[in-house]
Amino acid sequence: MKKLVAVIMVSSAALWLASCGEPASEVEINDMCQHWGEISGKAAAYEAATAQVNKVSEEYDAKLQALKDESAKAIARLEEEQEAALAETKPQEQDKRAPIIADFAKKEAAKAGEFDGKIKQLGDEREAAVGKAKEAADAADAERNDAVNKCVTDSTKDGVSRPIAQCRIAAAAAADYDKCQ
Repeated sequence: MKKLVAVIMVSSAALWLASCGEPASEVEINDMCQHWGEISGKAAAYEAATAQVNKVSEEYDAKLQALKDESAKAIARLEEEQEAALAETKPQEQDKRAPIIADFAKKEAAKAGEFDGKIKQLGDEREAAVGKAKEAADAADAERNDAVNKCVTDSTKDGVSRPIAQCRIAAAAAADYDKCQ
């Protein structure tokens, strides 16, 4: 009888250990590692870098729009000045009107050229700043993906058990994730 009880206890213990040691599936390991990528701060770093891309883009877009608005106002002021100068002449006095029109056409072209240069320069600055921000976002994304891939590779190689994988998938924070053993 004692042998039977001992055999049953050993068998029960072996079954319990076998169930705890059941390896996690590939899907569970992938889910676990993706979750780790989110709670470890890697995803947050990528999201912050992506938000920075949007912020830089929006800031430069606002600056460009303000510069375009300023250009339009400057041209409008020149047109008003031209109209005022032309108002001092009679429509039939073409010899007096033609030089005024030509003079203001030159002024408008010069003003437009001045603003076009500033707009192009600001557009180039925008492109460089957005490009730099995108590079940072891509680097953060690559870092997150590399960390997740390393987690999958290491966890598959180490044979993470199903209970550990499920515990890690359910972890609310990186500290909780690390406690799953």
